[in-house]
Amino acid sequence: QVEREDRPITMGILVDEVAEVTDLKSERIESAPSFGTAVDTDFILGMGKTDQKVVMLLDIDRILTSEQVQMVEQARE
Repeated sequence: QVEREDRPITMGILVDEVAEVTDLKSERIESAPSFGTAVDTDFILGMGKTDQKVVMLLDIDRILTSEQVQMVEQARE
């Protein structure tokens, strides 16, 4: 679900591949680092640390543009 204009919209996103699904405890999640003004990081929710690597957590409410969500809404009508 994505939150748009005070109401949730249920939709699915098709991905090419999922390499791994990991459960992370909240204490293993840190704020997203700043990459400077040249890189848009609004869609990064945070960084999760596992024993072997660091993973980027995406904010689903910010990945899709308003235009993309509007296209999905129009297709449902």
